[in-house]
Amino acid sequence: MTVYNGADIEITGTVVGGGRITVAAGSTATITLNNVNTSGLNGLGTCPLALNGGGSNVTLNLQGNNTLDATAQGTYAGGYGGICLLNDNNTLTINGLGALTAKGGAGGAGIGSNGNRPGDVILINSGTITAIGSGGGAGIGGGWNSYAGSVTITGTANVTAVGSNSGAGIGAGANAVFMGSITINGNATVKATGANGGTVTDPASALYGLAIGGGAGIGSGGSYGNSSTGVGTITISPTATVTAQGGNGSLALSTGPTPDMYSGSGAGIGGGGGNSASPLANQTAVALPAALLALKGTANLKANAGTPTGAVGQGEDLGMGGVATKWVPLATTAAAVPTLNEWALMLLALAMLGMAGLHARRRG
Repeated sequence: MTVYNGADIEITGTVVGGGRITVAAGSTATITLNNVNTSGLNGLGTCPLALNGGGSNVTLNLQGNNTLDATAQGTYAGGYGGICLLNDNNTLTINGLGALTAKGGAGGAGIGSNGNRPGDVILINSGTITAIGSGGGAGIGGGWNSYAGSVTITGTANVTAVGSNSGAGIGAGANAVFMGSITINGNATVKATGANGGTVTDPASALYGLAIGGGAGIGSGGSYGNSSTGVGTITISPTATVTAQGGNGSLALSTGPTPDMYSGSGAGIGGGGGNSASPLANQTAVALPAALLALKGTANLKANAGTPTGAVGQGEDLGMGGVATKWVPLATTAAAVPTLNEWALMLLALAMLGMAGLHARRRG
């Protein structure tokens, strides 16, 4: 189904194995989802609802319970979300009292971009939203190796966002620095969970076996070597209620002579975790205003960094992600050093053995 400029339509029903809803490039449209359930769409790289071609402005009204599921779709090279903002300069506004669950395909965000889209805008005013990334995608924001432009959650929205494979809960996907803006205000309630770190599992990749850091709850994705630079901004109002949990670090077990490799944990709000091969961009390229920092410890803001796997690499609750030591020597067990008393007992035993042997010779 293609939605063109000026459309105001309502969609209802269940679609399994069908096609996607596509908004034509440059179109302004209103779409009401009324108990819609889509899954198993035809064609690799298909997202259930796509703002296609750039420059689209879509108002999405929610009624009843709706699911846009792309979990069987996409590739790791960008991926496809439950709701995709393709190309650039798209605006998605979500209203209504209904519920929406949006699940990304492999490498895709639950709701967001499939590439670096600095001009995209996501505005959630109301509704109960659950957004789940897949294969390195953020819950809301960017897919694998991608970031979104602007995410605002406001009004009475109740949002749960979960990243995947080092992706942030809200912000950038795995191996991507968040360089847009995230604003949470009004009476919104937000729970954002960054994904735990993992490893590069593609044997054909030159980076095969590298450990990837945990994603931030809100902010950047975990990194294994992204060289992007730039600064994103995160602003949270004291009237909103926010819980942000960073992802844990990871351990890449050695399969040969190379030592094991660790990565750091993601911040609750701020940078993603990394290893020492990763530039500090992922860990530092997020600006946290003083007003946000002042909310630390209040009832309306709970931010906790993940846990590193190694001895170092702890992310901050608000601020930087953790950077773990790149290569960690394989564990060895050190030989025990005898105490003075143990030395004395051993010498006494040797002396007694010597005397016993000498006495035996004399009696012989």
